[in-house]
Amino acid sequence: CSTAMEVGNYSYRAVFASHARGGVLTEESFKRVIMQFEPSIKSDQLTRLWFFADSDGSGQVDLFEYMRLFGVSANGDMTDEFYDVVVMHMYNRLHTKGGVRRVC
Repeated sequence: CSTAMEVGNYSYRAVFASHARGGVLTEESFKRVIMQFEPSIKSDQLTRLWFFADSDGSGQVDLFEYMRLFGVSANGDMTDEFYDVVVMHMYNRLHTKGGVRRVC
């Protein structure tokens, strides 16, 4: 079981299943899910996030598109794409703080 599959006490799949109809999220239900966890997100950001999530342009987000949004593959592992983003973010944070130093 992957820790990437959960945030807090919520399973990504359980949240998806509770809002999905027919195995997909509509734009409205997708936005409700995101607002549930990020209530201060701006409307334009939410709309851009929707278009990013709907990667095939179908007007619906299926489970795989939803999981991809959170950097999780279908089998629950962190995707290489998301890993690269996380590592780059960590590198940038460390670099702005002076980098990593050896302490003996």
